[in-house]
Amino acid sequence: LYHRGTVMPFWGGGTWSARGLRANERMYYELMTHARRRGCTRFDFGRSKTGSGPYAFKKNWGFTPAPLTYHEWSPPGTAPRNIDPTDAGYSAKIALWKRLPLPVANRLGPWIARGLG
Repeated sequence: LYHRGTVMPFWGGGTWSARGLRANERMYYELMTHARRRGCTRFDFGRSKTGSGPYAFKKNWGFTPAPLTYHEWSPPGTAPRNIDPTDAGYSAKIALWKRLPLPVANRLGPWIARGLG
């Protein structure tokens, strides 16, 4: 996506065999080169949690982390929702999800995702 001098890679991916060739690095390099030819001066990799794999990938490219805050609101008298996916309270659910057969996960995924936002 291109907007006001910023390129924002929405999504990218490759095959498992492309990992050994470091295809991700080449893909992002080519995107940055293309964006510069279009006159872009900013590259926005998006958000990632500190200490995560995506965070390290971005930092290795030389990007300076900039903390971003989230606005949250809870109705009066209710506790705020826990939205941290790395919280220990979610570990059992995540482990169960990883063991589901793919057709089951694909069938349940959209139904569960509706409640995540």
